Amino acid sequence: ILPMIENGDHLLSLIKKSLYPPFGNRSVGFAKSNNFGFNLEKDLNSNFKPFIVAQIESKKGVEKLDEILVNKGLDSILIGPYDLSASYDIPGDFKNTKFKSILTKINTSSKKHKIYNGYHVVEPSLSALKQKILQGYRLIAYGTDTSFIKNYLNIDKIS
Repeated sequence: ILPMIENGDHLLSLIKKSLYPPFGNRSVGFAKSNNFGFNLEKDLNSNFKPFIVAQIESKKGVEKLDEILVNKGLDSILIGPYDLSASYDIPGDFKNTKFKSILTKINTSSKKHKIYNGYHVVEPSLSALKQKILQGYRLIAYGTDTSFIKNYLNIDKIS
């Protein structure tokens, strides 16, 4: 999951950093990830491809969305609703018609480019989860460690 993607070139450079040569420029240094060189040739010749998710969390990211979505290697996008709403000067106002129209634009573009659209449901709620599924989201981040702890402890406000 690649946070705060705001243009296609930035995303492409990160995708290349996640792939071994000759497809990218990920380091193949002597490390635990390649069993200290014992699996290096096998790893380099494998068909392994990471599942790449670009987070769309800003007005700039929405403005450059089509440029982001055409990147070969991108599998999904994930909307970060708090950052996205804040970048439009409506922080946390997810019922705002402006925010809803932005989500519609993102959904339309992701469908056009055949890229999975995702959403971060920050406050765990079964009804919110079901709603996002019905709206066509296919990758859903559900809650955060803090939101689960807050709900478990039944805390309404953290000060």
